[in-house]
Amino acid sequence: MKKTQFITNGELYPLMMMLFGSTRFIWEFFRDNEKLFFGISNLAIHALIMGVVGTAWYLTIRDRNANKQLRRKH
Repeated sequence: MKKTQFITNGELYPLMMMLFGSTRFIWEFFRDNEKLFFGISNLAIHALIMGVVGTAWYLTIRDRNANKQLRRKH
């Protein structure tokens, strides 16, 4: 049976970016690959950026959804 009235809130993909980026950043310290500076590899920088972008995106969507719910109550 198909859900016809299902509406997503848009928080799942940014949450995945946050979790994957932070986990990958930590795992990069245990890998034996070329380090650029301060023991941080190129992939660790990409993972850090992914985590930061995912966090900013998640917080923006969460605030937008909270504002929508607040407007519905009034």
